[in-house]
Amino acid sequence: SLCMNIQSINAHWEGLLELLGNTNTNSFTIDCLGLTEIFRINDFSNYNIEGYHPIVYKTRPDRNRGGIGLYVNAQLSFIPREDLSIFIPHVIESLFVEIQISSNKSIIVGVVYRPNTPPEAQSICSGRGIHSFSSS
Repeated sequence: SLCMNIQSINAHWEGLLELLGNTNTNSFTIDCLGLTEIFRINDFSNYNIEGYHPIVYKTRPDRNRGGIGLYVNAQLSFIPREDLSIFIPHVIESLFVEIQISSNKSIIVGVVYRPNTPPEAQSICSGRGIHSFSSS
């Protein structure tokens, strides 16, 4: 797995494809690629990567910044885990999936982004741990 802050998937799309082309070889493949700060995207169908499922993503309603995405290798079966994902724009942005490893074994993979956006983050996060968000 690899996670990177892309700061606009649109602006860095070609670089991302080049990185994957140089990294994915016969002896090594990135199974999960997490991206933070994907920013604004009008049509995610333009951002398919050969060998991967279509991107699973969440973006902010204002769509100017932030947002997270996850590519999963096409050879793996997975389901999104909305029950684990917390998305409070400008505060905490997370996305989780459950990947089936075998008939009786799975793993949880996620992307978490904590923006540096005061005062929204401080006013909401003040005195709260990650566990208190999940029980909200």
